[in-house]
This record gives sequence, structure tokens and C-alpha cells, in this order.
Amino acid sequence: MTDDIIAVRGLHYRYPTGTAPVLRGVDLSIRRGEFIGLVGSTGAGKTTLCQALNGLIPHYNQGEVTGSVHVDGRDTAALTVADLSASVGLVFQDADAQLVMSTVEEECLLGPLSQGLSRAEAQTRARETLELLEIAHLAQRAPQALSGGQKQRVAIAAVMVARPEVLVLDEATSELDALMVQKIFALCERLNRELGTTIVLVSHELELLARHAQRLVVLHEGRVLLDAAPREAFARAELFAEAGVRLPQVTQFAEASAWLPWPAPPLTEEEAMPVLREALGAHAPAAPTSPAEQPAAPNVLPATAEPLIVARDVRFGYTRGVPVLHGVNVTFSRGEFTAIIGNNGSGKSTLMKLILGLLKPSDGSVTIGELDTRRAKVSELARRIGFIFQEPNDQLFANPVIDEIRFGLRNLGLPEDEIAARSEA
Repeated sequence: MTDDIIAVRGLHYRYPTGTAPVLRGVDLSIRRGEFIGLVGSTGAGKTTLCQALNGLIPHYNQGEVTGSVHVDGRDTAALTVADLSASVGLVFQDADAQLVMSTVEEECLLGPLSQGLSRAEAQTRARETLELLEIAHLAQRAPQALSGGQKQRVAIAAVMVARPEVLVLDEATSELDALMVQKIFALCERLNRELGTTIVLVSHELELLARHAQRLVVLHEGRVLLDAAPREAFARAELFAEAGVRLPQVTQFAEASAWLPWPAPPLTEEEAMPVLREALGAHAPAAPTSPAEQPAAPNVLPATAEPLIVARDVRFGYTRGVPVLHGVNVTFSRGEFTAIIGNNGSGKSTLMKLILGLLKPSDGSVTIGELDTRRAKVSELARRIGFIFQEPNDQLFANPVIDEIRFGLRNLGLPEDEIAARSEA
């Protein structure tokens, strides 16, 4: 009996509406209990390959397929997605694509109950998994009312709780804050080590993959360009450059400072420190200045800068009794460049939607120049504010791409020659 739990052989795939194949002869073997990092630039075929592993291709996205995918010795073409779901759990990048139940708890009960577990046992599993992902307090909330990052954690929990033999995460941490991303990677390693779960994790976080994954598989233009252990893989910097994948900063630094006595490309900052300390010797810098002693960053705007967006004592909640914003006061001046940061669920996206007028404050006010967003039409505000959603699928609907670009310009009433010039530029 082979030790490969996944065997992909000569896999080619073209989407039904595509003109060119997305996968072009992928060969990949994954042994039972391995932790694989799958990387590649946008359009390399990562999502398509992930969907082939659990049968969504060819059973849901039918397209044109040649080659084969075997999971635990079984040909996915001869099985249903339901048959494969017990073996291969897939977490999508877009959590909304897989959240279907009315509460977070029910979402997490769906898999275990469908496997025949009693409701009591399923609830115990769900509670433990939600606690691991630090979202137990959201158990009775509707998934649709959560932030993007919270939804991603719910989607991860809903797949993890079923304890599949293979857990595939397709950029499932892309909307999580840095600390939670680290926790998800560590949790995947724990599942891999303690339960023997095979992990396939798609991510751009190469330093984290180097810490946790046993192999890195680099996809480029639908083919496997590199398949090696992290240290061996990072020594092939030219292949990462060809694939359009940025190496970890510490590895790039080592490559640029080849005169230093690196025994091997460092995978992490901790590995690099001994060489750097030895090289610096007596010239090592003093302890960093404490935040309290650091000078304040200069304000590039004059004190008289004109306020453009003003939020005053703004309060908002999606569900009665569950506030998201608690009296926010903030001013954005004309010409200012501002970064809004915060943990998942802190209200960043909600504040942006209030500014655009897609949501109305339950208390307080938001003004854009002379316009109060409570009374202004979204079409009025759209003339003054361009907004890019966290999830592109929430705002892309026209086909082909050029019609998508021209849609907003036509709604602004611009002449066709100007629309053509702007969109083609």
C-alpha cells in the first residue's frame, strides 16, 4: 500500500469559460502526515489545484480535465464531493463561499453531525474548536454579521471540527491579523503532529511556512516549478524570482550579504542572529530606544489642513445589543494619507462602509465635506469617494473586464470618448 495520501499525475485543467489551461501537467505526491506549503503568484493555479484535491474539480467546476488525482488510493473522478469531504477538508479564501448556517455554532456542527456523531459529541467538538480559534464568544452570532477575519476563523473551525485526514487551506488566513495568522499556522502544526493530519497550506507568508512546513511546492503558470524542503528551496532564489514569489526578508538579506559566513540560507530571523552578532562584534548597535523616548513622527500636513471626512460619536451594531463601534471620533483632512489598523472584528470595515454611506450610524454623524451620510444618496457620495472592498467578488459583476471599468464612469455621466480614454489608459 502506497504511503501517498494524495497523488496528482499529469493534471491539466481548463475552466469552461477559459481559453487557456490553468493547470498544465501538475505532478505532485503528498505523503500521509506531511505538512506542505503551496506558494505561487496570483494566477499560478493554486486555488484550482486545491479544488482538484477535494473533487470540486471535476464534479462542480467541470471544465476540461486530463490526468488524474488520487486521494488515499481512490480516483477523485469516480467519487462524489460528499464522498471526498470526509477525507479532504477545504477552507476557501472567500469564507462567504462556504458559510451557510444561521449561527456560528450550527456551522461547526454541520460536519460532525453529517458524519454520524451525536449532537452532544458534536457540540463538545465544536466548542473546543471555537475556543482554539478564540471565537467561542461568537457561537450564537450569525456568520453574515461578522467581520471578514472572524468569518475566516469560523470557516477554518467548521472544516477543522470534522477532523479530515487532509486539511487544505487556500489562503484561508489572508484576512487575519498577524498574531492570529501565527496562531493558525501553529494550530495546523499541532494537528499535523498530534493527530497526523496532512496539511496543505496556501500562503504568501513564506517565513511562517519555513517554520512549520516540511516541504514547499512552488507553482508557476500551472506547473510545479520547485518541490523541496524550505532550506533547500530558499537556496534556489532564481526559481522564486521566476515564479514571482518574494523570499522572506531575512533570506533576501543573506543573499545580498554573501560575504558573511552563512552556513546555509537562514529561514528565520533567529537563525540569522548568530552570524550577524559575530559580524558586528563591538559595533553591535545599542539597545533600541524605548517608544516613550522616540520622537513623534512629523506631521506632513499643516495644522490648518481642511477637514474632509468627520465622524462624531459614531455608534453602530449589526445585531441589536452587539455594538461594533462605540462612539468613534475621527477626522481625515484633505490630502492626508491615513492607515487604519486593528484586530479582526475591531470595526475597520464597518467604519469604511459608514463613510461611504453603505451603512448609516445608529447614533452620531459622518460628514463628507458638506454632505451628511445619513441624508446623502450613495450615488452622491460615490462621486467623491472611491471604495475597494475587502472581497473583490462583492463589487465585480460586469463581463468583460473593460465593461467593469466603464460601468462607474457611465454612471457619472461622462461622455463616451472620455470613458474610452480613461478605461483604456
